[in-house]
Amino acid sequence: MALSIKDRYFLKKLAIVSIPMIAQNVITSCLNLVDTFMLGRLGEENIAAAGCANQMFFLFTLTVIGLLGGTTVFIPQFWGKRDSDSINKTIGFCGCLCMSVAFIVFLLVQIFPSQILGVFSESEEVVLLGTDYLRIVSFTYLLFPASMCLSSGLKGTGRPLIPMKISALCVFINIVLNYIFIFGKFGFPFMGIKGAALATLVARAVELFLIAKNVFSPDSPLVLKFSKMFSFSREFAKKILKVSLPVTFNESLWAFATVIYNFCYARLGTDSFAAYQAAVNIMDIFLMMIVGFGNAGAVIIGHKIGQKLIKVAKNYANRFVFICVIWGAAVALIMFAFAPFFTMIFSVKPETVELITQTLKSMSLVVLFKAFNTVTILGILRSGGDTKYAFYSEMFCMWAIGVPAAIICGVFLRLPLYLMVIFVGLEEFTKTFFIIPRLVSKKWVHNLTQ
Repeated sequence: MALSIKDRYFLKKLAIVSIPMIAQNVITSCLNLVDTFMLGRLGEENIAAAGCANQMFFLFTLTVIGLLGGTTVFIPQFWGKRDSDSINKTIGFCGCLCMSVAFIVFLLVQIFPSQILGVFSESEEVVLLGTDYLRIVSFTYLLFPASMCLSSGLKGTGRPLIPMKISALCVFINIVLNYIFIFGKFGFPFMGIKGAALATLVARAVELFLIAKNVFSPDSPLVLKFSKMFSFSREFAKKILKVSLPVTFNESLWAFATVIYNFCYARLGTDSFAAYQAAVNIMDIFLMMIVGFGNAGAVIIGHKIGQKLIKVAKNYANRFVFICVIWGAAVALIMFAFAPFFTMIFSVKPETVELITQTLKSMSLVVLFKAFNTVTILGILRSGGDTKYAFYSEMFCMWAIGVPAAIICGVFLRLPLYLMVIFVGLEEFTKTFFIIPRLVSKKWVHNLTQ
């Protein structure tokens, strides 16, 4: 049966918005995989050290994403209404919030690096290596929020191609500099794990410069002006906070819970934790595709809500769910079937390779539910301004099921890694029973531009 005009329009819009977002997320995830591959040539301790150090960045990143909840929810709707002044104010206010948090986190990491890393590993060598890495890479905390804030403005207006191209270039720069700095090529001294941190810092600086250059150019669709960005009123700030604070608490508590998960996985030993980090890097490539798809959904559905085309927005949401379920099932099958082949890229001990294979197969059993929950929460509930329900459902499942399962399995029972992944994954299975009724009820749609 031939596709209708409406179907063709939806699929065309979906491709235009989602492909660059998916590509950007996959490129970024591949960078983490390359880091793990290169550091793996120096030993499992280096993989574990970078993994522990990046837990702080992960926690910080999710907090920033939460604070930018105002941009991801409001900008698509404001753009649907063609309200450029409000887009300026949204980016300015959310940017101020993010940079304030960035400065505080940067100071904490610079002053207490070994204490922070000691939470995740009992190995003195891992903590020492991680401290060297963290002291350098923490400077990116002052660059990353600004890049994210400006990029979210471009994505929210349906123009994700610019951030994608910049990310691709910066990932290439990062990979090349990793090779040069880590192994001491082309006349540079051997830096080991410090080289990976320095390469990341240089790449982040280039990324911010290029994004700012594009966003503030006269041809930018955002038409950003400093005079407008910081002209927000107290009432406008309250309006943004009312929606973005649940997202902030959601992402921050989710990140904190994930840090607890990693603490519990680290209790299984350095080899198990290194295997878990490697498996997560592989899974993240697939998961970031799903996240990019969800973010595209938030833009497309948000535009329709801003245009007051509520029926169309609900129809698009149904289509996103259908595509998401098929995609999640395909990813699960690929991860399970090709798990032994994915491990071939790592230069680690045979025992660690086997652990990575088992862990990937366990993750494949969880990824279908994770895909569904990710797309519906990021792409549908939040685009409709239904951030409180998303917050309550995620937090209950994570803190009532996921965290206790991780503590019991990792700290007390010391279960094998692959079994622990399955028990912790029950969180995602349970979450679907909270999300489905909300989607069916259609109560998630709220026009925030009125």
